[in-house]
Amino acid sequence: MKLSERIPRWLKALFSGKSEEKVVLGVEKEPFERKDVLLPDDPVSLEFPVIERKLQVLHETLSAEDRVPASTVAEFQGLIQRLFDEEQQKTDPWIKLGIDLGTSSSKVVWRGESDAFPVCFGGDESLLDSYLMPSIFGIEGGKIVTGFTAASGKNKDTIANFKMCLACVANENSKCNANKCSLNGGWRAGLFEKSLIGNEVKFVNAVFLAKLLSETREVITNKLTRTFRRPPRPKWTAILSVPETFIEDSPIASAFSEVFRIAWLMSNVFNRFPEFNDLKLVTKCYLAARKIAAKSFQVLEDQTFGCSIYPEVGAEVASIVMNKNSEEGLYAFVDIGAGTIDASLFNYFRD
Repeated sequence: MKLSERIPRWLKALFSGKSEEKVVLGVEKEPFERKDVLLPDDPVSLEFPVIERKLQVLHETLSAEDRVPASTVAEFQGLIQRLFDEEQQKTDPWIKLGIDLGTSSSKVVWRGESDAFPVCFGGDESLLDSYLMPSIFGIEGGKIVTGFTAASGKNKDTIANFKMCLACVANENSKCNANKCSLNGGWRAGLFEKSLIGNEVKFVNAVFLAKLLSETREVITNKLTRTFRRPPRPKWTAILSVPETFIEDSPIASAFSEVFRIAWLMSNVFNRFPEFNDLKLVTKCYLAARKIAAKSFQVLEDQTFGCSIYPEVGAEVASIVMNKNSEEGLYAFVDIGAGTIDASLFNYFRD
């Protein structure tokens, strides 16, 4: 076999100088080994250090393309607005997301035109834990980590129970202070940027939700791509269940609604730039998204914006009412969570 037939496609592109062909390292199944290039009987004058340098140049070029093209709050505002406008132009069938932000773990269910499916974040679909995203936020070496990575136990600066903290700080009658939280010792002074003083809890909730949304989209997109043999461009919508019975004129519901809108905007950035996790830049992204979200409440309804909140108890009732196989009678729901236990009763009958 000739050498040219044994060199991976992406490596050939390196030597051919065809920069218009974008190739991503690691996509080819055929491994790159030194013997593929340095064969005694082949008339090839390339030396391995030269190949290494070409690989490094390609890596730097690809890395540069993955960097977020923004470094100030104003630049992030422009980027977020552009990505949001792009999402609004999508015309493929809608995909609806139902999100349960839990105290210890979070779950997501998605629905297309008919059936609903739980989102599997882990590698094994047969394991329950693969569907439970740990509700943990962490900072490691100036980088933000969430979910399974933050829960690995290697990072000291981790924060859990942030959902309960959001409900506490949003309560007008609460004297809760994140830095003195009895539930969580992770809110230490100096952990966040000064521009976040007073908004640390909302920042953590927004970033976690944005990362959760981004990963959810990636999982669903990959699944649909394998099914239909082409990358889909669906129009996404999402509902977040909140720990409040009545969401009208509720400070707690308003706080969750604000955080969810910020997360919705930030998720587009995380989706476009998967390696975006620098704490300083993510902070500026959050501040930019917060400004846009604040204005959006005045001009865009939840349905138009793409995301909305719904009472947790309402979601429980809807799961029965919307099921055609549900029987009439008295129903009791008991939600045993990591932080609270909620119970609700209702009598269901058909007209």
